[in-house]
Amino acid sequence: MEFERVFAELTPRLGMARALERELDRNLAHRFNVFDYLRVDELGLSRIIADLLNHKAKHGQGTLFLKRLLSLEGLKNALPWPGLDGNRKTLVVAERWVTAVRRIDISVEIIGADGEHYCLAFENKPSADDRKDQVWDYLKYLREEYGERFLLIYLSPTGEGPSEESLPKKELDKWKGRFAIMPYCAGQEEQAYGFDDFRIPRSLADWLGECRNNCEVDRLCWFLRDFETFCRREFGGQAVTTNREKEEFFKFVFSGQSNLETALAVSEHWPDVKEHICQKFLERLCSRIKTAVKENEKLKEFAEDMSIRYECGGTASYLCSIWLYGERWNQYPVKRIALDRRTHVLLQNQRNGPNEWGIGVRSPMIKQDMPDEYMERRECLETELKRAFGCGQPTPWCPWWLDVDEDKKNWSSLIPDLYQENENQSSEITKYFVDKFIEIAETAVPIINGIEG
Repeated sequence: MEFERVFAELTPRLGMARALERELDRNLAHRFNVFDYLRVDELGLSRIIADLLNHKAKHGQGTLFLKRLLSLEGLKNALPWPGLDGNRKTLVVAERWVTAVRRIDISVEIIGADGEHYCLAFENKPSADDRKDQVWDYLKYLREEYGERFLLIYLSPTGEGPSEESLPKKELDKWKGRFAIMPYCAGQEEQAYGFDDFRIPRSLADWLGECRNNCEVDRLCWFLRDFETFCRREFGGQAVTTNREKEEFFKFVFSGQSNLETALAVSEHWPDVKEHICQKFLERLCSRIKTAVKENEKLKEFAEDMSIRYECGGTASYLCSIWLYGERWNQYPVKRIALDRRTHVLLQNQRNGPNEWGIGVRSPMIKQDMPDEYMERRECLETELKRAFGCGQPTPWCPWWLDVDEDKKNWSSLIPDLYQENENQSSEITKYFVDKFIEIAETAVPIINGIEG
């Protein structure tokens, strides 16, 4: 069959490319990336972006990076931006307070020759959920401060828009030209959600590439390249992870029409393949966690009352979860299925594919919507969990949350490994997630039981 021939010829070529990459790693640290060691949550990424845009920052490039950003398609004609000559005043602020509880992640204020103030602002959402009226409040604040001389960019993994609670779609028309969506790395999964007219056709990764191509300082070029690679790997879900593999793949695909047609067929079916492998692995993981709970000495006394379930979303959202909760724990007045009405220990990914996995304790209601009679339990959970774990942090939905280790965080790049584990050829990833879940449940379940039981 044609598929068998293509894979039989391509596989050894990719193997040779990987062997060469390993040799380059040994001699040149070819795939070393500084972003594997940095803080890359929302706050960490915002600070890096703000620093690149700040003409006074230690990078020494003045307004070069800001100019490249404002020259991107979708941005250059959004406003009559003032020129950025040496005398033009700009002010870059990370975490700019706009109300007592609201902060814009990045604000770039530019003062024109006529004294008018223009603002380019970013709401950075690499993984976290929106809060109620969050984007709406930012837009209202910016209009009060700058009239029509502002643009708010919603920076999301692959072009996702804000939630309905954050910015209702019926209000979108009011903000045309003042609101835009920019992806870290362009994707296709969100095209059906009604934000097409607001998406910038270039990504943050594209901007970083533009900055690198226009920068003459080697140290900065390496940093910009690492940041660009991080964005494409973390949010683009690239399966071929090295340039040499990519080059070898391109040579093979373009060597004949049949190879190209086969590659196209594979690409069309790849989302379904990925979903199948992830779902099977999640089933395996849930089964192993159930067994581990029953056998764990610290959880045995709770085991009979525990329910453990899993959910695997489709290719559009890829919201995947494993829940553990006590049948006798208090239920909250929410219109959802039963397992969502109780506080639970939760392993869950975010919306940019089966990636950004984290684990923690989730409430059935977002904190700011909780009636007073439930707020006391929520705050007690936050206090006790923080004291018990000493790490992690609360979120609007979770009294306590912790991202998993970086090398296990994104399943898009682990699909071959997950397939092997499904076939019982190895168990390293399964063991990591089971051990992490049980480790957290050992501490969290008694605390939740004491407060919600």
